[in-house]
Amino acid sequence: MKRLLVLVALAAASCVSDPAPKPFVSPDGRQAFAVDCSQSGLSACYTRAREACGGDYEIMRTVDGSVPVTNPVTGQLVSLNDQRLYVSCKNPTS
Repeated sequence: MKRLLVLVALAAASCVSDPAPKPFVSPDGRQAFAVDCSQSGLSACYTRAREACGGDYEIMRTVDGSVPVTNPVTGQLVSLNDQRLYVSCKNPTS
């Protein structure tokens, strides 16, 4: 039983990091990124956006809220963080 709990804890810990920024093309043709910081907080999005763009960027949209979901084990309604930035790079490096 202890092994199972350790495995579950390790699996949960590996899911805590935010996904890599997802590239797309902005409406004006510039390199852009969707940056999800739901695990680390919105302030981390600004740093990750700068890293993804290799410098300056413009914020196209900010999402800062929560999403209600039902816990499949308990059936209780819980809130999950939903914090994202959509940015277009001013001087794209890629």
